[in-house]
Amino acid sequence: SMPADVRASDDDWSMPAVGNETPEEATTGELLSPPADGGIPDSGAGEVYQRAMIAIWNFDLTGAAALLEPFRRTQPWHAAAFAECAFMRVLITARQGDAALALELVCEAEGVLDAAC
Repeated sequence: SMPADVRASDDDWSMPAVGNETPEEATTGELLSPPADGGIPDSGAGEVYQRAMIAIWNFDLTGAAALLEPFRRTQPWHAAAFAECAFMRVLITARQGDAALALELVCEAEGVLDAAC
């Protein structure tokens, strides 16, 4: 039997929240908009990544991308997750333009990984 927090009701076709957070809790707060000075949010890259993954699994791709954007050019895990957002959008829209963007972002993520090694 599935735990209550991951089991969807029969009449609800939306994805269940991952863990104990709702999608809104996973993507709200100051992390959605970068600080005015353009610096890295105080919570750090690790927490941002975790919150973005929760948002992705709850199909809040816009919220996840907003969380990952400040880190995607310097952090390999964040760059890959940003590309994952684009790939998930392809699964939803099946648009060729979305697929091309997803592939471009995967290539960028590979570049970030290469630069980090």
